[in-house]
Formats: sequence, C-alpha cells, structure tokens
Amino acid sequence: MACTPTTFLDGKGNHVRFATAHAARSLGWATTDLLLAWHLHSVVGFSGTTVSILLALFLSTGALANLSVGILLTVRKATGPDYVRVQLFGAIATAILFAGQFLVVDPVAVTVIAFAFRIVYAAQDVPQNALGSLLPDDDSDAKRYARLRVVLSGVMRVVAVSVHLLLYRGASDVIAFAVIGGLNVASAIGLRGLRFPNRPTVRPTADEPATSWPTGLPKLLLGFVVAAAVLPTMSRLLIFAPSSDGGMLQAGGSMLTAFCVGSVAGPFAQRRLVDAFGERIALMTGIVVILASAMLVTFGDGVPVRALAAAAHGAGLGIVGVHLWTSAARVAMDDAASGIRRDGMVASAVILTTHVSMAAGALFLAPLIDAYEAGDPVAALAALVIVAVGGIVLALTEMPLRRRIPPVAA
Repeated sequence: MACTPTTFLDGKGNHVRFATAHAARSLGWATTDLLLAWHLHSVVGFSGTTVSILLALFLSTGALANLSVGILLTVRKATGPDYVRVQLFGAIATAILFAGQFLVVDPVAVTVIAFAFRIVYAAQDVPQNALGSLLPDDDSDAKRYARLRVVLSGVMRVVAVSVHLLLYRGASDVIAFAVIGGLNVASAIGLRGLRFPNRPTVRPTADEPATSWPTGLPKLLLGFVVAAAVLPTMSRLLIFAPSSDGGMLQAGGSMLTAFCVGSVAGPFAQRRLVDAFGERIALMTGIVVILASAMLVTFGDGVPVRALAAAAHGAGLGIVGVHLWTSAARVAMDDAASGIRRDGMVASAVILTTHVSMAAGALFLAPLIDAYEAGDPVAALAALVIVAVGGIVLALTEMPLRRRIPPVAA
C-alpha cells in the first residue's frame, strides 16, 4: 500500500509523541537516579552506607509497585488507550513527589517522599515502557523505538547533570523542578493523540500448551540483571570522584557529564555495528568497550583522560541497552502475534528485574562511596573488578534472542 502523507504523518506523530513523553519521564528519573544519592549524602547528611541501604529499599519498593501495575494492566486486558490514561495519572503524581525529594531536607520527610515517589512512578513507568512494543509496526520499527529510547535517556542524563551543576552554583532549584514536573504532565497529555497499529494475531489452538512466561523472557531478564546490577557500578561512583582530583573543581560532575554524553553516542554506534557485523558482534563490541573504558577510568592519569574513558564507558552501556530493549520489544510483539496480549507483563517484568538488580547494585556501593570519595584506590579497583565480572557473565549468557516466528493469519 502506498504511503500517503496522512499515514506518514501518523507514524511520525507516534514517534514524536513517544519521544517527548519518554524524554520528559527520563529527565525526572535521571535526576533521581544520578543525584538522589548525592542529595541524601551531601545535603541531607546520611552516611554512605545509609544511602546505599535506602537506595536499595527505594528500588525494591518501586519494583513491587511496577509488578503490581503490570499485572493489573494484563489481567484487565488493557488496550493502548488504557495505558495512556494510566500514564497520565502517574505523570501528575510523579511530578509532585519528584520535586519533594530534592526540596525537602528533613531526613524522615525526604525518606517518606522518596518511598511514595517510587510507588506512583510505577504508574508512569510501566505504560511508557509498554509503548515500546505497542506502537511499532514491525521489527525494524521496534529497533527505532529502542534506539530512540536509549538516546533520549542519555540526553536527559546530560541535562540532569547540567541541572545539578547549575544548582550547585546557586540557581533556582524550585523553578527547575517545577519545569521538569510540568514537562512530565504535558508530554503525558500529548500521548492521547497516539495511533496504535492493528497487527494481525493468531488464535492459539487447543493443542498448544499454556505457558506462564512469554517465550524468551527469562533469558532476557538475565541480561537485564547483569546490565542493571553490575555493569553500571563504575558510573554510579563517578559523581563521588574527589573534587581535588587533578586540581579540577567538581571532577565528579565533569566525569559524569562525559559518561552521559557517551551514552547518547552508544545507540548510533550500535546501529552502525549491527548494519555492518550483526547483533552478536555489536553486543560483544559494547561489552569490550565497557571493560576497557572501566580500566582507563580506574588507572587513567588525570581528569581529562578519565573523562574520555567515562564517555566511552557510557557508549558501551548504550550499545548494550539498545540490544536489551530491542529484545524486550520483540518478546512482547511475538507474544502478542501468537494471540496473547501481555505487553504490561513483559514491561513490568523487565522493570521489576531492573529495579531489584539496581537495588543489589546499590548495596555494592555501601562500602565504596566514602572510600571512593576519599580517593582510596582500593575502592576504585573493587568497582573495576565488579564491572569486569559482569561483562564476562553477560558475554557468556546474553546472545541475541532467536525469535519465535508465529504463523501468519490467512
């Protein structure tokens, strides 16, 4: 069928709306993910160990909330518009509690607000991630959504760090958080204009056994465990780099900014690698870059060299991220093509796994934050070992998924 201007604009509109909503949501999450630990440690006054424990508890709470939202949407057989309505509610509540996390300095109050934020954020997070499989027309389109997702996540991390550096210099934090919250709500409202594709499905036959998991999901989740718990250990410590490192103020902020910039470049590199060598080589290349750059971050001489290594580290994680999110969309799309609509289950399972894994990763930081901030080389070496083990495990276990090709309806 010829592509008329109308159909082209409809598809274009879907990508723009998805991108806007994902960018706004990612900005709030990136600010929380990158800077809440710093806020709790440097502003509120919690010790490094307490911060690590709190982050683990926050992430565990969010994981359970995400699982609940995903199961509810799946049980109720939610359609695309249902996901959009739930996301709007989540965006409004998230915007309010997001600001509270950083504007409140009372230890008890900020802890309560942070727990509440994780719960309501699930109502925004699950629907937004499910759109990655609800919106694509085909496998190629799913790759575009996955790359768009990872690129925008990286861009928003750069913005989040930039906001941090501005706030550190005395900018109006209230206005900044109000703008982030407003963008969150406005972009969620914009999703009401999405057009969902009507993909053909096949009714399962009576002879087909019922499965509790979509095909390929367990293996995919194993990849997300490593990618969320272990591989980002070095990047989570960058913000705590000693400010006197290399005689350069705010070395941690500079290195974290470089890391985020590199993560934006990762998806573009992944696309070229896939086109030239295929998914397997692209994934292995990303893992090698992660390991090599982690060594340079640890042993590099001076902040400029280490900042370049941090950028390469972000690119490597971006390559791995695109691979995993493309695989997640494939699992949900193949599942739906076989006659079962479980996008919410797949999205919530991935988020649950990611958050629990991030909680475990936060516990890894407990003995490292204070030592790394003090310039202890043993802490940096320990982080390097953790990342190296994760890279080896991922290389051995996470290969591109072999897709189950459903039969085509007549």
